[in-house]
Amino acid sequence: MLEIPVLNAPRAAATPEHDIRDVLPWQEWRPGLARASLEQRPVLCLAEDAWSNGAQRLALFLRNDPALVELISRGFVPILVSARERPDIVDLIVHASWQLTGRVSPPLLAICSEDGLPFMTFAGMLFEGGEGQPTLMGLLTAAGRHYAMQSDQCRAEALRLAQPHGHGAVAVVGQIVGQAVDELADQTATCPPTRSGAGSREVRSRPSRASWKACWRAACMTRSRGRSTGLPGAMGL
Repeated sequence: MLEIPVLNAPRAAATPEHDIRDVLPWQEWRPGLARASLEQRPVLCLAEDAWSNGAQRLALFLRNDPALVELISRGFVPILVSARERPDIVDLIVHASWQLTGRVSPPLLAICSEDGLPFMTFAGMLFEGGEGQPTLMGLLTAAGRHYAMQSDQCRAEALRLAQPHGHGAVAVVGQIVGQAVDELADQTATCPPTRSGAGSREVRSRPSRASWKACWRAACMTRSRGRSTGLPGAMGL
């Protein structure tokens, strides 16, 4: 069953018991992207309202893991957007998550390029990991390292991932970060199409998931090694 976040706020919007706004140095969308572009760091974007169940679960998890908070603060630009106020960002993350993992459920958490386009999502997954799934710490560690070494690849894959969604979503981000997305589109427009199989005609392939696969594999392998050594899997990355 496809689970989507409820965009209508409750009538009594009381202060959440576990307030996500207090656990990280969150940026707003525009200033956050400007900072990410200046510092050439990936963005960790949470598209949830503070009172939502997904945001409160993440807040509680982060409060109990100061090492994870330090990792995010040091290696990413954390951006918090309201699902009610920015349905366009929600739409981008939902689309990317469905393309990458075939699942969409809260919390809508995505790792984005400095252009503001998702290239990896953690929507609906267990923060502590699961069978065949990495921990949030492991995936963020792997993604941060991968982006540092392959930022151009991540940005190109994020752009291609957004293109089937329509020009509107890309245009929104493009207006914020200037010409970065347009220039990247020009660079990737000449990429040769791939073939779906031997003897088949050339077709437009689904967006590349090379970065997602590389980070996922690294995080899962490290989690497995962590089990055998008695250490938390993500800490060995």
